[in-house]
Amino acid sequence: MRNATITICGTLCSIFRDIMRISITFFFVILSGISYSQEKKLVWTERTCESGIEKAIKHSNQGYYFSESFGFAKETDLVFISFYEEYLKTKYNIISIDGGCIMDDYRKCYSEKMDKLIIEKFGADIFEKSLKEAEKLYSKG
Repeated sequence: MRNATITICGTLCSIFRDIMRISITFFFVILSGISYSQEKKLVWTERTCESGIEKAIKHSNQGYYFSESFGFAKETDLVFISFYEEYLKTKYNIISIDGGCIMDDYRKCYSEKMDKLIIEKFGADIFEKSLKEAEKLYSKG
């Protein structure tokens, strides 16, 4: 009987130790997560028309060209659209983005400025020209 009591007590003590070890580990993980998250700083950036223009210029100077279109897209050939977007990205480093239906001042000004910068860099007919190039390649493939 004494051996059974010792075995049960030993088992319970072992379980209790495991629970305590897991609890302490969990506590330190949570504590380190809280202290890590406190090191991050929240930076508020106002999204104005001017900041949209500045961001477009910055992206252009870095060689990134994001062409954002707004509203409902009428084109139904999704495979070709995907092909064309990849073609623009690969050949001209222009990334075509569907901006949806909601546009604020920041996005409107960014998009207008970026379109001007794209035209300055690649020419006024860049979108028509690249579309024809992509259609030729697409019909061959």
